[in-house]
Amino acid sequence: MSAARTPFLALALAALVVLTAACGSDEPSSAPSDCTRADDGKPTLVARNLQWNTECLRVPAGKVTFTVENEDEGVKHDLEVYGSGIERTKTELEAGPATQTLDVDFPAAGGTFAYVCTIHAQMEGDLFVDAAPAS
Repeated sequence: MSAARTPFLALALAALVVLTAACGSDEPSSAPSDCTRADDGKPTLVARNLQWNTECLRVPAGKVTFTVENEDEGVKHDLEVYGSGIERTKTELEAGPATQTLDVDFPAAGGTFAYVCTIHAQMEGDLFVDAAPAS
């Protein structure tokens, strides 16, 4: 290898290490700072004007009870929560105004999941689950 290529390769390798570290991972710590927190494991999602009140939730691992408040009169909504490591689960489609709950058990390791209204694709969000504290 030529001496001229050695500094270039070293610089390229250093840049790759920095970029890899900056990208993070799917760990819950990568949740945006403006993500709505529900540290009590009881988040509320409000459906209004065919939108959720938040597109980002952060909850603890374990059993989480979602409350869905459908404020769209005569419009059906549901809540489906899905992702790797959990059973895909959802509420029934129900016309508003209505309130429903959905219990989901998240793994102790936490992770990144998603939620959506199955008939209104624009009503989706990211769900960040914090890992359970080590005991």
